[in-house]
Order: sequence, then structure tokens, then C-alpha cells
Amino acid sequence: MYIDSLILEVTRRCNLTCEHCCRGAVQRLDMSADTLNSVMSYVSGIGSVTFTGGEPSLVPEFLDHFLDQCRRRHLSYQSFYLVTNGKTRNGFKRFLHNVNRLYEWADEKEACCLSCSLDQFHKEQHTVGMSKFADQWGEFPPYFDPKSRDMFIREPINEGRAKQFGYGTRTPEEQEPWIVAEYTGTESVTSGQNNSLVYVSANGNVVSDCNMSFRRIDQEAKGNINYKPLPEIIHSFCIPYEE
Repeated sequence: MYIDSLILEVTRRCNLTCEHCCRGAVQRLDMSADTLNSVMSYVSGIGSVTFTGGEPSLVPEFLDHFLDQCRRRHLSYQSFYLVTNGKTRNGFKRFLHNVNRLYEWADEKEACCLSCSLDQFHKEQHTVGMSKFADQWGEFPPYFDPKSRDMFIREPINEGRAKQFGYGTRTPEEQEPWIVAEYTGTESVTSGQNNSLVYVSANGNVVSDCNMSFRRIDQEAKGNINYKPLPEIIHSFCIPYEE
């Protein structure tokens, strides 16, 4: 199964408690190697892969597991996208080392991006976060774009802590059916037409939207990768691709 946009929820832990966060209360939960294996065993190729959370840098070994899966399965991805708050104390050097390895494995290196939380809701990161990157790297690699989030940050989504503390002004998005271009047995292709986003949470729940609270992801999951094959989950909530 080829997936245009695969989003992996690396962890539900975070070392910050931002009041604008749509995810809600943190959970002591990381995506296990077994859950990742359940995802990758049905994937033949990936357009872009995004590593999200929580704070992904808290689990630097996850990127090791992902790259091991890619090598073992001879699996490629075009590019990656990753955002960190830059405040992880232990393991941050290993995390950045593994991001470099992600870059080396990507097919379209010019499309890869690592960003830092430098939007209007993380102003304290401008000095603390950036100095930490400089200390670890010295010279920033070409894929590091700390300001890329400026293009995406709008008003906070009215879920999780943002709703609790009154920051949420953007209406939460509803899940859309996946667009499936072809299906033969366990072979399927999600296309670039309309929705092609597959989000897998740390506990294995699968949804078709990334801007959701942890609670709503669990409530509205279309299936769980640990109990049901990914193609079955996708084809239980899809519409056919039309030229």
C-alpha cells in the first residue's frame, strides 16, 4: 500500500504544558516497535512522513526503529517533516543525529524539513531553542527551517487544552474518507486527490485527520493497527478514486 502522507504519533508525552495545545493532557505513552511494525508491514512506499506527538525528541530511538524498518523492507519515502520544541534535556544529540539519518535516506531531500516551535505561541524558544540547536550542530543542515511553522500556525484549534483555557478559536476539523485509487487483495493506493492522510496514534488508533485531540482520536478511530490490518481499516472508511 502506497501512502501519500503518513503521520506517526511518536509519543503522547511532552516536556511542555502549553495552554494553546489542541492535544490535551499528556499521557505516558510512546508508540511501540510492535505497533510501528504493524504499520510498516502493509506499506510499500511513502510520499511524506511526519513524526508528531507530544514531543518527538523525547523518543529519539523511535527514528532508529523507523529507519531499521525502511532498510529491512527496502522501503523508501520522498521526504519527512518534523517539529520539536528544542527543550529536551537527555537524548537530544541522538535525536538530531537520527534526523540527519532520515535526511540521508529520503529520496527528495529538498522537501525535507525539521522545524522548531518558533511561532507566536512559543516565543521563549527564540533564544533557548535556537541556541541548543547551534550547540549541537554548529552549522545548521539544509533541511533545518525553524521558521517554517510560521506558515502553518493560525488560531488554535478548539480542542484539548486550547478549549480548556479559552485559546481555541478554530473549529475542529471532521474526518474525511480516504481516497483509494486501487484495491486488489491487500494492495491499495491512497491518491493525492482530496484526502490521502493516514494518521497512526501512539496506541495504534488510525484516523484521517491530524488536527485532533488525543481524546477525540481515541473516540473516533476507524480502527486499531494492533488488531486490524491497515488496508482493512482504510477500506472501511474510503471512497474510490476517480480520474
